[in-house]
Amino acid sequence: IAKAITESLKLKLTRQDQIRLSKRYTANTEAYNLYLRGRYFWNRYDKEWVLKSIEAFEQAIEIDASYALAYTGIADAYFRLSNIHSSPLEVLPKAKEAALKAVEIDSDLAEAHSSLGLLRVYYDHDWTAAEREFTRALELNPDLTLAHQRYGTYLKLMGRFDESFAHYKQ
Repeated sequence: IAKAITESLKLKLTRQDQIRLSKRYTANTEAYNLYLRGRYFWNRYDKEWVLKSIEAFEQAIEIDASYALAYTGIADAYFRLSNIHSSPLEVLPKAKEAALKAVEIDSDLAEAHSSLGLLRVYYDHDWTAAEREFTRALELNPDLTLAHQRYGTYLKLMGRFDESFAHYKQ
């Protein structure tokens, strides 16, 4: 549908945009719906809802073990738990494992690099690797809001306030 619309509007897409529009992250509709459900729960923030999001992402992976987006959901959910609901020592290793799995499955998935960048900052404290992950995420998808937010926070922590503000504005 997106391809037909862009063709009818005579829009000139970059090769990267064309790839993004045609990419299918899973061929399984049920896995996709579980992923969307997981993201819905994840956005609720309360512990019970974040735990439900993990269940939904895990169910999506049971259906399609190569569904990289579902692994990013797990990584993001465990990271969210580490903020106020659970011990970071307990949940951040799980988050990192899921983010690494997502990158392993699809090294061109911006969301995977964004999630891994977050863990490079808060778990590994590897500033160079974190910036590399955020930069890669934004190369792959310059419109990924979560990557801009996370990179903006990283830049703020590094004292690079003007750059940080630019990403927050984006």
